Amino acid sequence: MDYLFDISCRCYVDVIHRVNMKDCKIIVVHGIGGSSKSNFFPCLKEIFDSLNLDYDISDYDLGLFNLIPNAKNWIIKLDEIIKTTDKPLVLVGYSLGARTVLMYLEEHNIQVEAVILISAPPNSPILGKVAKQGRVAGFFKKKLNSKNISSKTKRIIQVHSTDDWSIPYFLGKMLAEELESEFVTFNGRGHLADIQATVLLAPIILSTLN
Repeated sequence: MDYLFDISCRCYVDVIHRVNMKDCKIIVVHGIGGSSKSNFFPCLKEIFDSLNLDYDISDYDLGLFNLIPNAKNWIIKLDEIIKTTDKPLVLVGYSLGARTVLMYLEEHNIQVEAVILISAPPNSPILGKVAKQGRVAGFFKKKLNSKNISSKTKRIIQVHSTDDWSIPYFLGKMLAEELESEFVTFNGRGHLADIQATVLLAPIILSTLN
């Protein structure tokens, strides 16, 4: 792999430019209580801009008090974004955004280049409600068909930290076994919510453009 290096956005990301990347559209879905301006997303934008990549990091409706999002609205929003391009897709979901990506794949007849699930909740109505105190019950009304989802992408990568305080590690591992995902483990990174997580996540996302 041929990398050029730089330091950007105060998050010490070393992978800033790469040659011979596939011309894909990267679509990123944030989590509950998040936005395109929170967590590691601003730094990710800067990296994508420096690489002149085609991407979308939009704000999804967070509902009442920014705490009770509507699953149907998130799926509709994601569908609208996907329909704006004919390029191969790399779908990146963070926390509740990961669940949104999986729901979308199950519901739509689509093939994507890659799926990256960061701190993803489990594929379980009961465990999913517990993980988010029931505020996102609409996202966990049923167990998703993992085989159906896996058949719609060339590659699924899951990223989880062993000390995740929001979605316990064993639940992420459980989902990875269902989806037969590539499972990337970090230690001491919590819910991978801060800007420093970009140094870990950006190379993983860029690897799907090989």
